[in-house]
Amino acid sequence: MRALGFGRSAALLLLLGPLATLLALAALAPPRIAASSGWALEAALLALATAGACALLLPPLLARLGVLAGPATMRWLLLLVGLTFVLKYGGQLHPMAMPGDVQLHINRLSLTMWGQVYIPAQHRGLPFPFPNGWYILVAPLSLTGAPLRVIFELTAGLAEAASVLLYYILLARLTGSERGGLLAALIYTISPIPMMNVWWSFQTQVGTQLLTLALLTLLILRWPRYRCLVGGVPAIWWIALLLTLVSLGHIGAFINTGLVGAAAIPWLWLRARTAEERAGARQLLWAGLAMTVFVVACYYSAFGAMVAEQVGGVAEGGMLGVTERAAVPREVWLRALWAEGLIGLNGGFLVLFGLAGALLISWTARYRAGIAGPLIWLSFAVGLSQAILPLITLSTITTRWLTFASWGLTVGAALAALRYRQRGQAGRLVTWLALAYVAWITLEVWATAMALNKPPLEPF
Repeated sequence: MRALGFGRSAALLLLLGPLATLLALAALAPPRIAASSGWALEAALLALATAGACALLLPPLLARLGVLAGPATMRWLLLLVGLTFVLKYGGQLHPMAMPGDVQLHINRLSLTMWGQVYIPAQHRGLPFPFPNGWYILVAPLSLTGAPLRVIFELTAGLAEAASVLLYYILLARLTGSERGGLLAALIYTISPIPMMNVWWSFQTQVGTQLLTLALLTLLILRWPRYRCLVGGVPAIWWIALLLTLVSLGHIGAFINTGLVGAAAIPWLWLRARTAEERAGARQLLWAGLAMTVFVVACYYSAFGAMVAEQVGGVAEGGMLGVTERAAVPREVWLRALWAEGLIGLNGGFLVLFGLAGALLISWTARYRAGIAGPLIWLSFAVGLSQAILPLITLSTITTRWLTFASWGLTVGAALAALRYRQRGQAGRLVTWLALAYVAWITLEVWATAMALNKPPLEPF
């Protein structure tokens, strides 16, 4: 806390809560606390090193990007970035921590490095391509000699910390308010889905989520001036590269992003009011087409026979015939959507706040000229279509649609929280109580997965 710039009194006050919790746990479960002493030292040293790195690197980075952050805002932002990394990477160092699917990714990264690029996999009985773009991005780190498990967990922690920073940049620029950016960073830090992704060790999902967020940030903040240079390169070239990396990072992201893009480009063209906006829509069209041709020709075409066989099987016997799984009753799926999707994965309030914020974007003249609104609503529409699909097929085969749509809920929730805070004491009280409930769910996920090796809900 002191390394991040907090004063002595503020740091002491903020640490009273964790200290009281630690003392209570020591009284209630002394063997577990005693068994965690070695890990506590590791986590403390990691926290101190992380604080120093954040304080050294992030302020000049934000200044270079031209993103405003006053001293008070900077302290809290550095705390959120550092806390995200320490909780998600440091928590996995605990001897009782849930390992998740990290061994599966170690095996597939090893296959990739030995030249087996086209890796098939199965999801609930359905064969599908398992793109390994994220493996290729992290593979050079193996030259350091670090174990692959450490590389995966470290890069996942860094990806989560970078996501917090990206949300701050996106909302600070979008709202013109440091507080709006800080609220977005806070909401992502306390959101259950990212914490669950890390504990399940969904490495490709975590990495691709970061790439997707970078893509969305560039799309929203640069619209429609995609010819402008970013780092000496036209923005549209960065967009094409990120589209390719997302498509080769996770097949669910490829499907969902493709659906959003296919609907967004005509929408943007039809609502364009200037030649510059029409040019921006055209550039997105060409970038999307180029990406699609490349990834299909170079990767997904290798699975053409598999896809054709599945399509034929679905046409003949439906999804249940292809997967050879029992039908899931509709009431079971609806109950899961409510209890696990809306409450367990989003804490309930993130959905309400997210929808309220999306409506604010549609109703506020300041935001209507941008493309944040269309992208958010189309992400929600793709998610809703995936939620409805099992009611038709009676199969749980879907993309990770709720995870994909969570970016829209985070952006919308930040805008709604920013507006509610301006509604007096009652608005601020409601906002903080709602966020505290969400944080409690996430804290429960973290503590049980770390110290009790207990799997949380699986994000979908």
